[in-house]
Amino acid sequence: MFSSAILAVILFGILVFIHELGHFLMAKWAGVYVERFALGFGPALIRKKIGDTEYAICALPLGGYVKMLGEEVEKEEGASPSTDPRSFAAKKPLTRIGIVAMGPFSNLILPVVLFTGLFMVGMPTPISQVGRVIPGYPAEKAGLRPGDKITAIEGQSIWKWSDMTALLSRRAGHPTKVAIERGNQTLELTAVPISEQDVNMYGEKEAVGKIGIDMSPLRPTVGIMDSQSVAARAGLKTGDVIASVNGQPTRYWWELSDAFGQSREPRKLSIERFTTIEKSEKLDITLPAKGKTLKEAGIEEGELYVREVMPDTVASEHGVKVGDRLFSLNGERLNSWYDFQKRIRENQGEKITLGILRNKQEVRIDLVPKEIVRQDELTRKKEKTRQLGVVSASIGGEPATRKEQYLNPFVALKHGVDETVDFSITQIAGLVKMVRGRVSVDNLGGPISIFYLAGSSYKAGGWLAFVRMMAMLSIMLGILNFLPIPLLDGGHLFFFIIELIKGSPVHARFRDFAQRVGFAVIIGLMVLVFYIDIKRYFLDRIRELFNFN
Repeated sequence: MFSSAILAVILFGILVFIHELGHFLMAKWAGVYVERFALGFGPALIRKKIGDTEYAICALPLGGYVKMLGEEVEKEEGASPSTDPRSFAAKKPLTRIGIVAMGPFSNLILPVVLFTGLFMVGMPTPISQVGRVIPGYPAEKAGLRPGDKITAIEGQSIWKWSDMTALLSRRAGHPTKVAIERGNQTLELTAVPISEQDVNMYGEKEAVGKIGIDMSPLRPTVGIMDSQSVAARAGLKTGDVIASVNGQPTRYWWELSDAFGQSREPRKLSIERFTTIEKSEKLDITLPAKGKTLKEAGIEEGELYVREVMPDTVASEHGVKVGDRLFSLNGERLNSWYDFQKRIRENQGEKITLGILRNKQEVRIDLVPKEIVRQDELTRKKEKTRQLGVVSASIGGEPATRKEQYLNPFVALKHGVDETVDFSITQIAGLVKMVRGRVSVDNLGGPISIFYLAGSSYKAGGWLAFVRMMAMLSIMLGILNFLPIPLLDGGHLFFFIIELIKGSPVHARFRDFAQRVGFAVIIGLMVLVFYIDIKRYFLDRIRELFNFN
């Protein structure tokens, strides 16, 4: 396992190297004399001169530069133009535009190469297979069930989960034909997506169409209410997962129901019993021939049963216990854990009445859901929500995925280009929204964020996830460097384009003033992203250290 520091150095090093290599190669091709090609800043740790150029790796790995003859003429007021034909300043505006633009453009070429490579190796991609159907939603009413594979929406073929949700999101209120594969059957159902508030990738709330399905399945988890039932006497406990019945695998509750059948013969159940959320043990239990159906055996779906009551929470303070079954909220019956969580999150601090079943008796508890701050493990973004402090007995399974792989390099290249273009458009749209004030600047990140993301992406998904993260950061770096801010590549391009149009260089005083403004903007941005990074990763620790509330 690589440390975050090593991964961050690899990430920074490759992105900077590719950027500066673009400048360097274009300058060499244009006949510009390159004095130095350096990775990092400060004193050189390693240096070697090859031909006319010195190559160096410097002590501070936070950037890099290509030093060209005559480049200072573009930066310093009153500097005399170089008469050397190999000087950067002596080149025509189009040539200088090409040299400067090739840096950020290289950062947009790199993702194409990386994505193409990933598609050739193969990336696990969630497919449009239903993992879970939420009770009361259009999918349930239409007859969809877990394990169904959605193959088309309104005649448009799909196989990716993301493509399916994108199509459904635009069809709120419209009857929608959904083609599915169920075992050896091909069926067409009709569902009417409802409009629900959701949060998009930019953190904005928007209304989207949903039919009430989730890619992550719930394994057939048992709930036992009657301690004297056939199942309880055989040794089954609330929270047990039934993996098979008489050797027949059961991945979903309906498969368990089908496998259970209505036979009065003894049934051999393979059980997975979780001692903690992460640890489990396997055992076999034989159910006597007394229970004809699941209900007669005393087996319920365990989703609304409580597996754990977290300490020092509203639930623990009001006496909610492990094994309780959540039954109602404010007199309305609960259909699913999703329904329960949604209603708790929507609570604005009002008192609620929670109905629970305990030993077959209904108990009503009055309480107020507590407001907490939840932090995303990857982005470290915080959001306020409400909770009671109970954990469902249900155990989630893994979403169905397919290895998205294209061995034909031209097909892989097409998908690599598409992925780069799509992400570039997304980032540009995000920047526009941020400038217009529709997206918070808290979505920005600096070197500390990149350092953290380098390690967390590798930890979450290995090299595939790390390379994907590198591709996305390279796109962001390329786009940012194209912004017309003086001192950035985009600022130089802006001046050169003006020179190309008007036929003479931009006045030195105006250029100097713009560079001063650009310097102030960049310093301000650096202070801002460092502040956001410190707030995101260290503020809570600082408060804990000094006992600040």
